[in-house]
Amino acid sequence: MIVTAILDPSVLDKSYFHAEAYRLQVKQFIRGISANGLLLADHRKRLLGGLLTRIEELPTSTGEELGIRIVEMLKKGRRRIIVCGNFKGSDELDVCRSIKSQCPHDVFITTPENLRHYQSQRTAESSVISIDDYFDSDFEKTRRYYAEELPSLHRLSLDECKDVFIRSTRYAKHLRIYDKQIGKGTDIPGFFRGIDFILGLWFEHGFFASQGMAQVEIYTCEKCIVRPEDAVHRAQEIKENRRTVERIKDELIAPLKEKYGRDIFLRVKHDANREFHARHLEAHAIILLLERGFGFLRPDGIPKRAQVKVDNPARLDLQEYRELPSAEGSVPN
Repeated sequence: MIVTAILDPSVLDKSYFHAEAYRLQVKQFIRGISANGLLLADHRKRLLGGLLTRIEELPTSTGEELGIRIVEMLKKGRRRIIVCGNFKGSDELDVCRSIKSQCPHDVFITTPENLRHYQSQRTAESSVISIDDYFDSDFEKTRRYYAEELPSLHRLSLDECKDVFIRSTRYAKHLRIYDKQIGKGTDIPGFFRGIDFILGLWFEHGFFASQGMAQVEIYTCEKCIVRPEDAVHRAQEIKENRRTVERIKDELIAPLKEKYGRDIFLRVKHDANREFHARHLEAHAIILLLERGFGFLRPDGIPKRAQVKVDNPARLDLQEYRELPSAEGSVPN
């Protein structure tokens, strides 16, 4: 699950890096963001430009390591740096303050000097810390909890369960839902409950989704594997698949569209070799593995016994899933 930070570029000023403890804390922060975090930035690239300029000025070994990680954060498909607006400010610290006041986040990280300056003008805030306090910060404890210690959903309160999905989708502009079992056409009410739960949180709390920037795709597989060489059963299987897809559209897709007034696309794939059993939620920079798929809520709305884990290495597998041919007879909606 995602944690979100604002980073003052002056944290990377080379004058601080003579102290080994300082270097280690900066590296730990960047590694953590690479694992399950986001950095917020401005459209004018004042913060990102400030970070990259300072990285170039760092000693070679440290600068190369941080530079590689920052570049990885910018790559399409795994972007960890989110541009969330065109913020004004007389300097970088001013831009950070503007983002802080307008964008949901967990922490604002700055230098010891800038923290003192910030606190001299405002009351102390637990969400503003100096980088040299990073190891023991609540932010790092929270990040590790979501990355390594999150229990099964049934052990969470409903509010804690909501927080898992709010954090995961907050800065996403699209959601992709993958669940092979949806295409079977069984337990459609169960899938509706789970997907409705996630979409409701996203449209309410999503930074971009609440502004209308939202796309939803649901990927599944055909109920019957249609094989061209099986002429005896082919027509019957295509007919059954079409009937099942129409029911999924009527009982799952249409009600969701009506409730939220957004486009929701059903993609039914032909998986001839039955290779894909994906049950994932892809939301921008994070991919969640849902152990029991999207039917994770009981009829009373209480979470079932189900694990949810960060599974970013599944990105390439999910891309192959999307590239499968469409099921014969399925009509995109």
